[in-house]
Amino acid sequence: MKFKIGQKVRVIKWLDMPLSLINKWGTNTHVGEVGVIIQQNPFSGDEGYDVKKKENKYSFFCLEEELELLVKIGEQLEFEFMLE
Repeated sequence: MKFKIGQKVRVIKWLDMPLSLINKWGTNTHVGEVGVIIQQNPFSGDEGYDVKKKENKYSFFCLEEELELLVKIGEQLEFEFMLE
C-alpha cells in the first residue's frame, strides 16, 4: 500500500472507462483532478483506492499507478471533514 488514508493526491493518468460507469458514479474524473484517499478499495487488492473530491459527494476508484501524492504542508487539513 503506497498511500495512506487521508492523503491528498492528484490523478496523473486515468484508465479508459465506459461513460456509463462514470455517469453511474456521478463523476467525470480526469487527469489533473485532486482529492483525498478515503479508503483502500475493498475489491482491488493492495493497489486500488477510493478518492473523494471536496466538492463531490461521490468517491471514485483509482489505481496506485494513476496517482501522485500532494505533500504541501497544511493542504490535507481542509479534507479532514471527509474522513469523519
